[in-house]
Amino acid sequence: MKRKSKSRAAAKEPGLLARWWMGLDITARHKTILGLIQAFFLAALAGGSIWGVLAAKKFVLTQPDFAPATALTHLELADRPEWMTDALAEDIRAELMGGSDVQNWVFDPTLTRRVGQAAAACPWIKSIQNVEIERQYAAAAVEDPRAAGRIIVRAQYRRPVAVLESGRDQYVDAQGVLLPAEQVAKLGIAQLPKIINQTAACPQVGQVWRGPDIQAALTVLGLLEKKSYYHEITAVDVDCRRNAWSGGNSPIILFAGSDEVLTRICFGSLPVGNLDRVPGQPTTARKMGYLDGWYKLNGRRLAGPELLDLRFETSLTVSPRDYVPGSSLAVSGN
Repeated sequence: MKRKSKSRAAAKEPGLLARWWMGLDITARHKTILGLIQAFFLAALAGGSIWGVLAAKKFVLTQPDFAPATALTHLELADRPEWMTDALAEDIRAELMGGSDVQNWVFDPTLTRRVGQAAAACPWIKSIQNVEIERQYAAAAVEDPRAAGRIIVRAQYRRPVAVLESGRDQYVDAQGVLLPAEQVAKLGIAQLPKIINQTAACPQVGQVWRGPDIQAALTVLGLLEKKSYYHEITAVDVDCRRNAWSGGNSPIILFAGSDEVLTRICFGSLPVGNLDRVPGQPTTARKMGYLDGWYKLNGRRLAGPELLDLRFETSLTVSPRDYVPGSSLAVSGN
């Protein structure tokens, strides 16, 4: 009988890792597998975090700088009136952004509130509709800084309507609020009517210049402002002692024309309370009618005679009486 040859190699001994694994019971094997899975995910998370940090760093370093030199171009005065010059608008923008971190204004969560507070304190702003922040994080900001966003301020503004003298010329709006004289100069206004002989002291900028005489003068100027002859009004005298014969409250005398041809216009007083007229004087509407009629009769100008007196019920009185040859010496009101 043929001896059977060895056909197989001796079984290979299991390795160290295999012997360790076979020595574990089922519970230990489950824990080991779970640990390996957790380690894998933690390693993946760490790698992703490192990649994210590097990517964010690259993004930040490639963004444009919002430097103070360009920050003011982001603030838009949406309701800027036509009379406001670029120089004054720039001053107002600077004042509204004065308390803000202009380097990082796009990311400032308190910016709306603080710009609104600055607008409320600005003497040029009469009322605020709203302050809106538009933010756009765009790569286009590299070429145009405004692409990062803008601040939009919607408001109504105060316009100077008269000048008063208190050491130097001071300017007020229609409500008597004192405006910064050095900024009014930037408007390039050729002439404003001057209120003279007021009694109240000059207030702080942004406050109302008190006094019934000043308020009466501003009311009369408001009535005249849209008239074709308004530009002829050079001064409003509110001297209550000198004009006391006019009767009523805060009697007013207007001056029209120039030093060469200056006409004194006795406007009288404005009614107070619920009255429509000062006793013994025409209504305010009738006085305005006198001026309108005289303007047409006098060749579309107010100035000429020495005096126009609006205080009489029946007619306008002109002095000297022969100023208009060949025509009625009285112009009836409308």
